[in-house]
Amino acid sequence: MSVAEAQSTVAIVHVNGTLYCTTNASPGPNGTATSVFPNATLQVACSGDVVANAPSNATSNANGVYRVVLIPRPNATVDSIVSNCRLFVLIPLSTCNLTLPSAGLVSDLRFVRTVLIGFGRITYMVAAAAEFKRMNSLSATGFFPKYPVAKSRRHCSRVPAVLSTLKASPPPLNEFAGDDVLREFLKERELSGDFIAKLSDELWLRGVVANSESLGEFEGIADNQKFNAPRLLEEESEGGFLKLKRTNEWLLGEDNSAPMNKKMASKEMRNDGERRKMLNFLRYEALKRELLLLTVGIGTACSGYCLVALSVQAAVSYATGVIFSCLYFQLLCKHADNISREAVPEVFTKKKSKKIGIRSEDLEDFVERTLKGSSIALSSPRLVIPAAIYGLWELSQHFTHDIFDFQLVPAMVGLFAYKAAALVQVYRDNEDLQFIFPENTDGSKLQSSLPMAKSQSTVLVEPVYSSVIALLIIVMACVELCDAVTVVDVYRLVQYDLAGMPFGSRLAALNHHAGSSLFSSSAAATDLSRTVLILPVRELNLTFIREYIGQTKPLGGLLLLLPQVFNPQNVDSGGGSDHDSANKAIKEVLVELEKLLLHANIPYPVYFGFEDDHVNAVLADVKKNDATGQPATATTGGYKLVVAAPEPKKIASPAIANIQGWLPGLKADGDSNQLPTIAVVASYDTFGAAPALSVGSDSNGSGVVALLEIARLFSVLYSSAKTRGRYNLLFVLTSGGPYNYNGTHKWLRSLDQRLRETIDYAICLNSIGSINNDLWIHVSKPPDNVYIKQIFQGFSSVSEELGLKVGLKHKKINISNPRVAWEHEQFSKLRVTAATLSELPVAPDFLESTGGLSDSRYFVDEASISRSVKLVAESLARHIYGQEQKNIDIFADNSSLSVNPSYIRSWLEFLSTTPRVAPFLSKNDPLIMALKKELADHTFEVSVQQEVLDGMFTFYDSISGRLHIYQVASVTFDLLLLLVLGSYLITLFCFLVITTRGLDDLISLFRRPTSRKVKTA
Repeated sequence: MSVAEAQSTVAIVHVNGTLYCTTNASPGPNGTATSVFPNATLQVACSGDVVANAPSNATSNANGVYRVVLIPRPNATVDSIVSNCRLFVLIPLSTCNLTLPSAGLVSDLRFVRTVLIGFGRITYMVAAAAEFKRMNSLSATGFFPKYPVAKSRRHCSRVPAVLSTLKASPPPLNEFAGDDVLREFLKERELSGDFIAKLSDELWLRGVVANSESLGEFEGIADNQKFNAPRLLEEESEGGFLKLKRTNEWLLGEDNSAPMNKKMASKEMRNDGERRKMLNFLRYEALKRELLLLTVGIGTACSGYCLVALSVQAAVSYATGVIFSCLYFQLLCKHADNISREAVPEVFTKKKSKKIGIRSEDLEDFVERTLKGSSIALSSPRLVIPAAIYGLWELSQHFTHDIFDFQLVPAMVGLFAYKAAALVQVYRDNEDLQFIFPENTDGSKLQSSLPMAKSQSTVLVEPVYSSVIALLIIVMACVELCDAVTVVDVYRLVQYDLAGMPFGSRLAALNHHAGSSLFSSSAAATDLSRTVLILPVRELNLTFIREYIGQTKPLGGLLLLLPQVFNPQNVDSGGGSDHDSANKAIKEVLVELEKLLLHANIPYPVYFGFEDDHVNAVLADVKKNDATGQPATATTGGYKLVVAAPEPKKIASPAIANIQGWLPGLKADGDSNQLPTIAVVASYDTFGAAPALSVGSDSNGSGVVALLEIARLFSVLYSSAKTRGRYNLLFVLTSGGPYNYNGTHKWLRSLDQRLRETIDYAICLNSIGSINNDLWIHVSKPPDNVYIKQIFQGFSSVSEELGLKVGLKHKKINISNPRVAWEHEQFSKLRVTAATLSELPVAPDFLESTGGLSDSRYFVDEASISRSVKLVAESLARHIYGQEQKNIDIFADNSSLSVNPSYIRSWLEFLSTTPRVAPFLSKNDPLIMALKKELADHTFEVSVQQEVLDGMFTFYDSISGRLHIYQVASVTFDLLLLLVLGSYLITLFCFLVITTRGLDDLISLFRRPTSRKVKTA
């Protein structure tokens, strides 16, 4: 992974490249004619204090390849290294080519990339452009090294060469400091590192090898860390001054070199200090890698636990928090690395004076530390991460129908995974801490209770990682407690204003304890304004609910549980089983409940949910508590229902969309008259108590399915000129049906008058999916009207053949009443002959039979829709082709023009799972696009007309949410838990004091201190 930011801090810098034997160190035009410069001494020197081991030397290999390793200061950046460091070729060019002058090369550095390797970073640089300079002019650049140039040592050598003279000092550290320090660091880690340290180094070294092309020498360093410890001790013992072995060999003439005096000079002491600084820097970088590795390990383990014990959503949420924890830790390290001594306020570096009592100066220092420390902490961008997690959770709340549910509390717990890693690191760093048990007064030791004794005076017990295991158990327990008992989808009662009057549920947020009855003994003793009632619809008493809502009594919230047969996601057909008396009775109750809720102003949140095993178990516990007279409160515990929802906002300018398509008829040659038109119309949108559940399988999903199938059948007929009729067919899917068919009204007003006058008649389809075989044709014109008679006779003759019964219903239009009961009335107002085919015998009241909660897939019969489709199609075809009085079956079964049950079933299932409340549909809603595409497959000139719903209605958003059910403990339980934890801590404290200091020290803590006053005579 490459990091493009050139301003970011760096950890280790590799300067790589190939040196050529030319005055500019670059190959010739063909790339092969120029020889390389092998065994050349190179050096990187820096003018500022940006690199800890500068100047740093290297030697090119036989292929001219070189690599210089730089260890920058903690606050060094890429730009500071590029601008302050230069690469020098210190060997004259005449060494590789006698025709070249005796001069060296100097080059700027160019940043290539920063690579994340394992849990560390390596920044790669190359020589930008070499410049020919003589050796005596290199000092003018300001970068010429002040240290003597010596031959670079091989990385794999372990023991420095023994100098021949006693006064000779060892070579400068800066010549080979980077490699030697790195080698020493790796050896130290190999000897004293545990599994985590070795795994961290292994990942780091593998990353280095995988991302570098010239790391053979580095691999040699890594290989040499597997050394023999006794041999190292032997080599170290041979290096001192006047060591017996070296001295004897020198006196006997076996060794030409005298023993060296290892007493360091001041310069060597400075070099040794630099070595320690670089070694500490490597240890610091390793510590950061280990902490990051521990964070990932702990996060992975806890995420797996969440996956097994809780849910996939909790595991993904916790893992997301762990990812943010790693990012938080990286930003924290970067912030700490960039803090300089000058940036630390003086109050933190001031020495504390030991004085008795609290002075005003101490209070001032405390306030100053708090303010300035907070300013330092808040200056890091890492504090945005918790807000980002919260924002991600808020974003997930807007996609409540998605499979994934992002949970806030597991994500926040996962964010603290780096703190658990830090605690584990504390135990790793202090694994040699031991408990010391003193001897008994009789001189015997407590060996019987200890596993081993290491001395006669004390007994030492090696600690184990039991505390770490306890920590992991605590973390897993926290994750267990933070997850809710269950999380379910809930759907809010619609909130709308009609002519300025408020209706529906006026609140959305929910956060109260659960109750199960309005009239139980516990309800009488409970403040119901802080209680959410859970009421199954199958057990609902409508009289009590109507009375409670009518009297506007206070309530914290209401959760109504629906049977699964009313769940839109349950697409299993009941075959139109109205014979199921239980479900039919629940449907009737639900219809009455929906009427009550839609026309009431309810000042508390009302939600609908569905029964399942988890919710039923919670309800059973709540009922049990209510039966015993112990309602759920803060002092008694119980269940708490939480729906985190924002305040509902008005939907500005809700849009409605009408979709139309044509099947043009066949004109006779020379006929200039406009062909007559037959319109088939159906309203596709719905309305109900819960907009997110208003799928309207029958009203008016059955009408939409019938229209699409009729369009498909006639598209086959009209595809050939031989079977094309003398009528245009116009198919229209209108919106705004529940709102006085506002979409139909706007579509007719926008239709060209000449085209409107060509409409012979319009047939509107509404609610034709019931298992009942009775259908009704509703008209506004008198039944003795010629056109009405013609329509009714055509449908009656076909219905007799199909075994259906079709009746005629006449309802006059009241011009003074704005209420439009049937869709055909909008046509009749413009003097267009129209009728509505429906299973409903009478016109429904306002906002009734509009596809609400009770209109589910379970109660719709596919066979009834197929019969209705054939009825309409045969009637239209006989009228178009002039075969009204003939018994001709145009759409006969098992023919190419037969009704397709699979087509009807697929579209019915789609519409039965798709809420279609117009104000909550966007202009390019997938439902509208799907209907448009389907109509375009069978008709021509398909268009979508976008209109704005009349301002009589005002709707509000927030129609669904996620209900979190938490099991809360009582205050008594919290006090008991506090008592147990306090007792545990006191016992642990006493045990540690007695075992480490003795019983007398523990008793002295509670004694009254002796007075220091001196009595005078």
